[in-house]
Amino acid sequence: MASTLPLFEHPELVAIQREREQLRRQLGRGGCDAHSRIRREHKLALLTARQIQIEARLKLGARP
Repeated sequence: MASTLPLFEHPELVAIQREREQLRRQLGRGGCDAHSRIRREHKLALLTARQIQIEARLKLGARP
């Protein structure tokens, strides 16, 4: 996936991307109970939505 490089880094976006990557790794490893997995999946979905909102606001996710 090719991504555009912004002229500046948005600190909240960077933090969300890091947290999403960490959650994806934890979910990929498995080894947790169902409640923890559901909680992590829900948090990942919320972070993904927040990331999309920020990227849309910064026009990073726009494709011509």
